[in-house]
Amino acid sequence: MRVLHIGKFGPPFFGGIENFMMDLDQSCYGQEVSVGAVVHHHQGKHLAFEQQTVNDVQLYRVPCYGQFMFAPVSPKFGVYLNRAIADFKPDVLHIHMPNTSAFFALLYKSARNIPWVVHWHSDVIGDDSPWFLRLFYPLYRPFESQILKRAAKIIVTSPPYLQVSQTLKRFLPKTKVLGLGIKSPEVFSRPSISEGNELNLLMVGRLTYYKGHQVLIEAMARLKLQGLTKVRLSIVGSGELEPVLVKQIESLGLAAQVSLLGRLDDGQLREQFIGADCLCLPSIERTEAYGVVLMEAAAYALPAIVTDVPGSGMSWVVQHDITGLVVKRKNPDALALAIKTLAQQPTKRLGYAMAARARFEQSFNIEQVAKETIQLYRAQLATTKSAGDQA
Repeated sequence: MRVLHIGKFGPPFFGGIENFMMDLDQSCYGQEVSVGAVVHHHQGKHLAFEQQTVNDVQLYRVPCYGQFMFAPVSPKFGVYLNRAIADFKPDVLHIHMPNTSAFFALLYKSARNIPWVVHWHSDVIGDDSPWFLRLFYPLYRPFESQILKRAAKIIVTSPPYLQVSQTLKRFLPKTKVLGLGIKSPEVFSRPSISEGNELNLLMVGRLTYYKGHQVLIEAMARLKLQGLTKVRLSIVGSGELEPVLVKQIESLGLAAQVSLLGRLDDGQLREQFIGADCLCLPSIERTEAYGVVLMEAAAYALPAIVTDVPGSGMSWVVQHDITGLVVKRKNPDALALAIKTLAQQPTKRLGYAMAARARFEQSFNIEQVAKETIQLYRAQLATTKSAGDQA
């Protein structure tokens, strides 16, 4: 069986969905599945179509001219997708949404003749989406609906998200909840946990509006006023919000407590996970549909603090008072209290850490997710073959 993915970007691009897609592809490879992926170049200086094999995955990199409203600008994506289909000869197309370039699959017979599995990572519109997304969404929505209509199966990443997604309501009969997964990290020895009101807090993610960075920095200011100056926050990631965050950190006098580390390579990020005591993901809306970084934290035996965004899978991945804490969204006081609790109760924090690691092994290991995904591919191929025979 041959499966071709359509995604936004590929390695070494840093992103939760992108990392999951590549982990899934590599885990499927060898289980009687050959895997390819059509993605955009994430660096504008590379404007040529390229083919290369990365960790057993055939990557087709399509020219991209930057991003507009968080979407890659790639006017010839359809041409290169058609070329990739002719070269790879897939049995299944696995489309990761949202992704405006995936709409090109609607235009080409080569794509329409193949069964589609759509991986629904998030709705485009959330409660706090920028005005420009709300303005242009009516233009996007008809194409999105056509993608879902043509899909043989739609994978949704958590039960809470499926329950509240307005977009998916018309397509419930062909949805399937299948959680995300990642590779287990190499064996490591976690340092002894910090004590005495010390806490090394880590946040990993793109510096963008829905991640809640500003709320977390405000919570750090609350902790400083309470005398908890040994709580330190390291923020990993890059994005359009960086100048705003730099100004906020300076204005609140938090330079000694909060560090913006920018984008890190895999080895540097691994060191951050190993050196942290807790991960925080204070996202403010349902665009944060899951939080792949929460699984990464669990894999490193890190408890997590997340917010109670309605419909988001964050509070499903992190079990309140078992593997971490769930607090009110957009509430710096609630965040500060949760951070203070973990700083002052290292024994409780260690209990959460061990429970998080156990949950990772049980629910979020990519090998198990790959097996279930392959079963889904086979079921769709069998259904397609049966329909063809009857015709």
